[in-house]
Amino acid sequence: MKGVWENRRLRAVSAILAATLTVVVILGVQFYISEEHDEEDCRKLVDRDLQIASMRIDAYLKDAERSIENLDEVIESQLACPDSIFGVMRHVVHKNPLILGCSLGFVSNYYPEKGHWFEPSAYRDGDSIVYEQVGSSHHDYFNMEWYQAGLDSQGRTGKWTAPYRDNSQNDRLMMSYCRQVKHGRRIVGVVSLDVSLEWITQMLRQVEPYRGSVCQLLSKDGEVIVSSDSLQQPTERHYFISHQIIGQRDLALLLACPKMAVYGDTTQLNLIMFGMLVMAALLLTYIVRRSVKSINRLHETQYQQEMVEGDLRIARSIQMGMLPKRFPPYSDCDEVNICGLLKPAKAVGGDLYDFYIRDQKLFFCIGDVSGKGIPASLVMAVTRALFRTISAHEEKPERIVSLLNESASKDNETNMFATLFVGVMDLQTGYMTYCNAGHDAPLLISKDGSRQGLLPVDSNLPAGVMPGWAFTSQETVIDSGATIFLYTDGLTEAENIDHEQFGDERLLDTARRICAKGNHSPQVLVEQMVDAVHQFVGDAEQSDDLTMMAIQYTPKAVENGQRNHSITLPNDIDTVPQLPQFIDEVAVDAGLDASQTMNLNLAIEEAVVNVMEYAYPEGTKGTVNIVATIAEGVLSFVISDSGMPFDPTIKAEVDTTLSAEERPIGGLGIHLVRQIMDDIAYERKDNKNILTLRKELK
Repeated sequence: MKGVWENRRLRAVSAILAATLTVVVILGVQFYISEEHDEEDCRKLVDRDLQIASMRIDAYLKDAERSIENLDEVIESQLACPDSIFGVMRHVVHKNPLILGCSLGFVSNYYPEKGHWFEPSAYRDGDSIVYEQVGSSHHDYFNMEWYQAGLDSQGRTGKWTAPYRDNSQNDRLMMSYCRQVKHGRRIVGVVSLDVSLEWITQMLRQVEPYRGSVCQLLSKDGEVIVSSDSLQQPTERHYFISHQIIGQRDLALLLACPKMAVYGDTTQLNLIMFGMLVMAALLLTYIVRRSVKSINRLHETQYQQEMVEGDLRIARSIQMGMLPKRFPPYSDCDEVNICGLLKPAKAVGGDLYDFYIRDQKLFFCIGDVSGKGIPASLVMAVTRALFRTISAHEEKPERIVSLLNESASKDNETNMFATLFVGVMDLQTGYMTYCNAGHDAPLLISKDGSRQGLLPVDSNLPAGVMPGWAFTSQETVIDSGATIFLYTDGLTEAENIDHEQFGDERLLDTARRICAKGNHSPQVLVEQMVDAVHQFVGDAEQSDDLTMMAIQYTPKAVENGQRNHSITLPNDIDTVPQLPQFIDEVAVDAGLDASQTMNLNLAIEEAVVNVMEYAYPEGTKGTVNIVATIAEGVLSFVISDSGMPFDPTIKAEVDTTLSAEERPIGGLGIHLVRQIMDDIAYERKDNKNILTLRKELK
């Protein structure tokens, strides 16, 4: 074992070192890839912004060029009147708000009357447009750049001058577009448009894909004309720089982005990751040392866990050993056949079932302790032991549950409780008394399986909840061959993966399907009910203990020809109409004809109505049990109840020779019963009224 743990320790340390090295390699690759991606994204973003800015400037300059596209035709039509040229210049300025001024410098002495210099001009002065003749010896346009550039232009394709600052326009940064003006093939002069470049300065300041970016307008010689930040001179060392030529002009845009801004997030992340790596390296030694100690502790913990699991296996074995596990349980008792099953949700659980025979009576119980696991299993063991101890000298189920409740409630600091169903069945007669303490109602199945229904149970508290609780007892008669199916809520509350519960309806449907196959013995009933639950639950995990017990009453008298029938009615006159069907079944089994059956109906109905009216005070709830037995040529009806003492046989015989006015009130009912039945007997036993009616079968 020690060598195994040494190998595991070495494997753990090796795994930690390998994981650390892998992280270092992954981080290095990630740093390189992230920088490549950032630079590529920067290039794309800069090229896009430069292209947009270039297109805006180009469009602006083209608008200015288009304003004098048809100027030759207009001027040609006005050459005969030189003063009208002023209006043409004014119209050009007025038409395009981008143009600050427009001048037409005629060749020397084109108009002799105007002299050597004639330059009609129009320019903006605030909100107005001023026009005048500006050519003179002081304004010798023949030697100016714009005039020479215009003469050098060809056809209608003009030239743009280099940017300059105009003193007459408050030192405004400007450019001029110049081209020849012809009359036919003769050059008559040069027209010049003046546009401002101030808006370009504002636009360049808006081109900032990264914080600290610098955008500049350059001349053909690479000189800076306009810059978004005159203080910054970008270099390849600190900036990513990109150029864009503006159309066919001698202008270009330059956009420079600081490398720190581009790599900022990545660099910051790299620094953080590097710091984390340093910390990881410092902690590595500590982790390895702690890992060795943790492995040792894990070894100890797993050893203890194995000990606990071993103890749980022993506890499960002990718990299961408390329960009956041989089925059928009694080889020397043919009156009853039993099968039980308990499947805990964990290693141990809180469900229980138990049974044994004493004095020709079957004592049985089923229960469900609140909670799960070891605490519930301890309460389960105590509850089962109390049931055995108390029932050894008590026959009444309500007394058994009451004494068990007092013991469970005493010093119950954990507030745990148990639902219980305790029954005592006389194996000679099938008469069963039972007490329910908050448990699910058992299922009662007839001999041939044609009838299934839940046994009526009172709503008592579970055992262990409240000391001094008055538990009630109920009674019924189990027919020969009938089966009682008891279970815990682990059956009806079993859930599938959709959180749907098995429920009472599926329980009854499953029982009907099992009975329809013709074999519903306790073993078959339990096995097929388990299969039905497993099929319903599917892959869902078992959430509660699952316990079932089936008891089939099979008295020897059945083999000797004795047949039993039984029915239980509440003390309610409205339920009396249920009697005829029951009596008809008994009469058919006994071989009675229609006349005898009708008389039998009258007698039994009269006896039952008497019990309902006189044994129970008004407003009191109770039951009336009727058991019919056919044996050795005699049909017997035993009518029992738990009401006040009431003996209908003490009524005197009715003198039928007297007139109706002379006869005393009452007594006709028992008289009718006496006339139909061959024998009537009453006894008071165990606080019960027991009326026996016999009829010889001829």
